[in-house]
Amino acid sequence: EKDMAGEAKIDNNGYMQGGREFICPIFRSPFRRNKKRQYVLTMDCCRYMGARDSYMLFKQHPRMRRVETTQEERDLLADRQMIPKVTRFRPIALITARTAFREFGARIIKNGRYIVDDYW
Repeated sequence: EKDMAGEAKIDNNGYMQGGREFICPIFRSPFRRNKKRQYVLTMDCCRYMGARDSYMLFKQHPRMRRVETTQEERDLLADRQMIPKVTRFRPIALITARTAFREFGARIIKNGRYIVDDYW
């Protein structure tokens, strides 16, 4: 299901349109097939959305699909200091930036305003 007004605010790879920016850190993975697609760490998403942990986040939002990181991606994230070096050997989940925007709308946008910056 799609909302045409919401589709105008974000493209297929997760890049925001109209000068909008995400409040949580986003990144691209050179190890995935689509190297332009943007991702958000679920632990960052939990932090900004007020969820206790990623399990509860996925339980509350069943439309979100978990993407597991590879070891190369975890090493890259640790080198960029997006995750602590000690967690690079633990499983870490991602979601696409587009999915985050569709689920959370204005709450995940810097200075986001309801209705104006929401997807739906």
